[in-house]
Amino acid sequence: MLSIWKQLKLLLWKSFVIKKKEKIWILVEISIPVLLFALLVLIRTRNFDVLSSTCHYDAKAFPSGGLLPFMHSYLCSFSNNCQESPTTGDDTTEINRVSKRESIVIELIRWLMSFFEVIGRDPARSKTTFYYLAELIHELALLDENRPQSFPISSFFESQDQMVEVLMSDFDYDHTMALKFQNISLTPNFFANAFNGYANMRQNNASAFGPIGFLCDAKLVNRSFVSLNGEHREVDLCNKITYTNLFFATFFSNSLNLDNITENFLKHTFPNSSPDFASHMKTLQQNLQYLRQELPTIDFDIFGDNQKLLDAVFCGNFQDTMSHNTGTSSSVKPNFLLQNLQQKIINFIRKLTPRHTDHKGVRYCGNISVFDDSKCKFLDAYGMTVFKPLLYGYILVTPNVSSVRNLVKKLNNPLRLANFFSDNIKDYNQIADSLQDAIASSDLAKAANFLSTMVNQTKYGRYLDLFHNSSDPNSLLELIKIVTENFENVSDCVRFDRFIMTSDEYEMEKLAVCLSDYKQYFTGIVFPNFTDFDYEIGPYTTYKIRHHPSLVDSTDAIMDSKRRILSRDNPLIDLKYLTFGFSFLQEAIEKHLIEMITNESIPQHGVYAQQEPYPCKNDDMFNVTLFLSLFMVLSWMIPSSLLVKNIVWEKEMRLKEMMRIMGLGDMIHWVAWAIQAYIFNVVSILIIASLLKFGNILPYTDWTLLFVFFNLFALACIALCLLLSTLFFKSNLATACTAVLFFLFFFPYQLSVRSKSPTFTTIITLIFPQTAIGHGMTMIAVSEDMQNATWATINNIKND
Repeated sequence: MLSIWKQLKLLLWKSFVIKKKEKIWILVEISIPVLLFALLVLIRTRNFDVLSSTCHYDAKAFPSGGLLPFMHSYLCSFSNNCQESPTTGDDTTEINRVSKRESIVIELIRWLMSFFEVIGRDPARSKTTFYYLAELIHELALLDENRPQSFPISSFFESQDQMVEVLMSDFDYDHTMALKFQNISLTPNFFANAFNGYANMRQNNASAFGPIGFLCDAKLVNRSFVSLNGEHREVDLCNKITYTNLFFATFFSNSLNLDNITENFLKHTFPNSSPDFASHMKTLQQNLQYLRQELPTIDFDIFGDNQKLLDAVFCGNFQDTMSHNTGTSSSVKPNFLLQNLQQKIINFIRKLTPRHTDHKGVRYCGNISVFDDSKCKFLDAYGMTVFKPLLYGYILVTPNVSSVRNLVKKLNNPLRLANFFSDNIKDYNQIADSLQDAIASSDLAKAANFLSTMVNQTKYGRYLDLFHNSSDPNSLLELIKIVTENFENVSDCVRFDRFIMTSDEYEMEKLAVCLSDYKQYFTGIVFPNFTDFDYEIGPYTTYKIRHHPSLVDSTDAIMDSKRRILSRDNPLIDLKYLTFGFSFLQEAIEKHLIEMITNESIPQHGVYAQQEPYPCKNDDMFNVTLFLSLFMVLSWMIPSSLLVKNIVWEKEMRLKEMMRIMGLGDMIHWVAWAIQAYIFNVVSILIIASLLKFGNILPYTDWTLLFVFFNLFALACIALCLLLSTLFFKSNLATACTAVLFFLFFFPYQLSVRSKSPTFTTIITLIFPQTAIGHGMTMIAVSEDMQNATWATINNIKND
């Protein structure tokens, strides 16, 4: 009988002779493992560096910070976009002071607050202002019934002689030409053309000492003036009546006294008014000018354009506010296989929860009726489902004892106020048409109708439609109604009565699982130590907030991976505790607990959450280290299948039986195949380790460390292939099954990553070389990022 070494030598010689005749297959076995890594190196030759600038972030106001700051955080800073310079903190004097516009909603509220403040500052003056304004509206309404078609120029002067004297002294007219102005009158179009001319001069920065534009346009002159015999075309208005002459006549010669002109015009235009009407209007003008100076300015041009209005609500640009443009989200992709398994388990649990349907088709979770409002279908649209629990979800509270109910009553106050506001909006929608019709039949509409002849050609002309009846969609209250009806539709999708008391935590959990099925569970509040019915809250109170899992960060890890180098700034992924209300609820609970313990009201103070700025970073976006383990599995899949095929082929052709008859032992047979496969694998490993090290894929990892690690993987794969070869008797079937099994054995690695179970990882998954290479390459990737994947620091290479 031949010795062991002689048998091994003959088997290796046999393999050499066979492989010598199969040069193509030798090339395939060596090149296929290398192919993917060679492609990676070719792709790596491109530059994937991305420079991330220094980021500063807006402060996020809590509800205790005030309604307007809280609204600003959601309307203007929801996306948490990167700012080039600090917007709050020690470097600024105001919170979130940025160049972009404020939300029109907040501006309107602040304008109303300022308006009421100015009125309350001097009630007597405010009363006078409103009284004189009502008097003016009434006089304009009376004037609408006997509307004058023109206004003689002489009506602006005390007498015609004074008019002639002013025209001769300040406008360089001779006596004959000045007398012709006695027959010239202003049409209502004059006032619109004069206003537009002045506005164009201011907008274009034209000279204030040149000619008046519309007086040099023959068409506009004919529309602005009327005369008995065409005198307005003979008096050379373009060259005589200029801004220069008006300026000197008003401020130097004092021949044109604006107060006297206004008084004369009012007496002529409103002959039936009271003797003090002119002085009242002068006081009204002064008071309105004071209001204009005291009140902030608002751009009302946005109304009537839906896109402009939407942009104005979200601080100038809806897309910028709602689109996150900095930072990175989690690079870990969901494992759909595991998610499907989790979903099946959840569905099974839901069958055990207290859910039923009555004979009318109403669904229930315990005693809670669950239904989907047809108006709220937009919450089921893509991207909106995550907000449905926040807006429509229940808040479950346990235990149902008096002290907890008192706390819930305090927590429910903001929701009751919001519900009161929502009810008022709905009431307004019911009476808006009647109120608008009342406005249309009042003096206000008649006054606006008279003014329409003067300002219909200016930018203020469209505001006169605000006083039409409710059939006009551009009337004032109808425009407001469009906004309030949209608000009503949205408020119908907000649950205000959402606190539900439960007996214990077990009942709460069952209801939460059932409500989650309909996305109507928001959060739960548990006081585990409150067992007695009359339990008094003490200085040490323990409570739990059990938010819906999708609305808070996962508890799989307590910190980010070391591989993540960019800021956590995505509002829907990284800032869930703020975006979905966990921190707001926590602050409210603790505030009311302190008040209940101390029996004192906490002084009003506002809480802001400020994210720390993040430094600039040059990030290499070419990050395939997480996928190198998958590439290794795919690269070794075909060589392993060929190895199993060759072994099984010998068994299928009875060659192994013949060699056993001749005295071949099983051990020598397996060792020979292992040596043959290892020789081809080690050539591939040499090339792969060199490509990874010197191809700038893993530049900071020791080459020998990679070489040894890949050798261990190759030996483990060979052992697995020898095991699999004993299970088959047909070579083609063995090839196909080996390829499938070789890939499937990689899935336990994905499961272990998600489960975070040490037992599952060490006892079950590490049996397979595919899973071991997954954990090993992850450890190398982490160390590569830390630039310490060497033999000297091998004890520090750990899996995060």
